[in-house]
Amino acid sequence: GLRLEESVIGIIGFGRIGFEVARLLMAFKPRQLLLHDIQPKRQQIGYLKVKGMNVRVASFSEVISASNILSLHVPLYRETRNMIDDEVIKNMVKGAFLLNTSRGGIIDENALYNSLSNGDLGGAALDVFEHEPYTGPLRSLNNLVLTPHLGSCSVEHDFLLTGGESVPWQQLSCAGLMRDSVSTLASPLAPESCLLLTPLHEMHLFHALSRALCSVLVAQLPAEC
Repeated sequence: GLRLEESVIGIIGFGRIGFEVARLLMAFKPRQLLLHDIQPKRQQIGYLKVKGMNVRVASFSEVISASNILSLHVPLYRETRNMIDDEVIKNMVKGAFLLNTSRGGIIDENALYNSLSNGDLGGAALDVFEHEPYTGPLRSLNNLVLTPHLGSCSVEHDFLLTGGESVPWQQLSCAGLMRDSVSTLASPLAPESCLLLTPLHEMHLFHALSRALCSVLVAQLPAEC
């Protein structure tokens, strides 16, 4: 597999979380970072350039066609529903990796299943699905990492929701979701590579999924990944 420093990484949606993903990537020194957003984001891009990243804004089609790893960080509305469909996936780099920690419905899950099955995509990592908890055919694939929408499942998240009141782990707002999802994503029907991650803050989930992809899908990546 490609080392991250030899990869072009695309980020669709460069808001708060997209920027945090880019910041986390600085340590890996990717060959190039391609960004696409409806806003110019000059200040954030300037910061990354000062830090030495090879980064630039690109059109949606260029990000799709040039990225070895594509990470999605957009809201779900009419214009973004099934934004990554069969036609878009066909234009992606052969063997690319696709990550979605934004919203279910952004990716056409049937198109993703077909592309992972026939090898057009090298792998994918999803934390969100069109219908949750997810019970569909993606669970049968072995080049995929699935987590049950745990992006905001953390002690800190509930601490903020309760106005600063300490909340035991068992009483976290997402604890029920985790219990319901264990039998879905970590069932005997799912491959061993469908990992159930411990709760992480939303903006750090990409880091965890990247580590999982490194260990499960791309054995030749450096040990520090």
